[in-house]
Amino acid sequence: MAERVFLHIGAPKSGTTYLQSIVWGNRHVLREAGLLVPGKNPVDFNLAAAAVRIRNPGNGRPARTWQRLVDECAAWTGTAVLSAEWFCRTPDDLIPRMVGGFEPADVQIVYTARALVPLVTAAWQESLKTGHRESLPEFVASLDDDERRWSWRNIDPSRVLARWSQHLPAEQIHLVTVPISGADPLLLLRRFANVVGFDPDACDTTAAQANESLSVEAAELVRRVAPRVDDIVGFADLPWHERYRWLRRFFAHGLMAPLPGHRIALDPGHAQAIAARADLAVATLRAAGHPVSGDLDDISVAPVDPDAVRPADVSDTQLLELAVPVMAELVARVREATLEQGGARPDQPPSKGRVRG
Repeated sequence: MAERVFLHIGAPKSGTTYLQSIVWGNRHVLREAGLLVPGKNPVDFNLAAAAVRIRNPGNGRPARTWQRLVDECAAWTGTAVLSAEWFCRTPDDLIPRMVGGFEPADVQIVYTARALVPLVTAAWQESLKTGHRESLPEFVASLDDDERRWSWRNIDPSRVLARWSQHLPAEQIHLVTVPISGADPLLLLRRFANVVGFDPDACDTTAAQANESLSVEAAELVRRVAPRVDDIVGFADLPWHERYRWLRRFFAHGLMAPLPGHRIALDPGHAQAIAARADLAVATLRAAGHPVSGDLDDISVAPVDPDAVRPADVSDTQLLELAVPVMAELVARVREATLEQGGARPDQPPSKGRVRG
């Protein structure tokens, strides 16, 4: 078994896509330095995050993938790192099973934490990318529901680390804080590498990916359009990756994310309440004694963008102005794809659509 295993368990929207793309893209370099990144492709870690939440996993794909990752670590003699932002959703009573699978390795937990105020707005627009239709105030209210994916249980660092501390000593649970906006983009990588134990300067960061956020105008348009697409296509009856591919990657990231607009603003009352929660989280974490790479104050910093706009203040006129270029781009892409596939002749009428009122 690997001598030491680092489990990077989240949080979502805390630079995880950026870190994962660098670690995965440099896995051969890291392997030569003694750090194993197990798996065949990044999807393995998404399946692993699902497997550790299943009480009776059987022999399905998630369970087989998780066991394969564990077996790779068992055949390794150095250090290994596994990263999936939804590892943080592991039920409390299943954490021992997850960690125990790596015995007798020294298991270390890593949690990346971001300032809570911008994290909440980022989480809201992330939920919209997969067809959710809640307004921002409704989304904030729903964070109190621990059964939901997006909840304080998973994104409040003081709550997450308290749960994992029931099963591991505080010194084995590391907190990496996401630098405030405007900091050196490599600083997060350096903080993470300092914990896991690899040389960040040896990594090629040119292909690093970021999970792009939407402007408030784009987010509001996605909130209105994505559920309609979902209703027409029927993603609920299709494999999960269909929704991910078309709503998240094609529509939200491919078409909407590049469009200009304003940052998302919370209602003042919600912003104050979340800032107070962040202050309490920092105080709790200071007392907990976890190793910290970064600055705990990064979690409570709530920079105010005077140009940020509440979703409720986005007008229909603004949405129409945003929708026009998107519709034009869609027609152009459909035409290009049709021609590439030897599609309909110019004299053929288009097929009837399924637009519903």
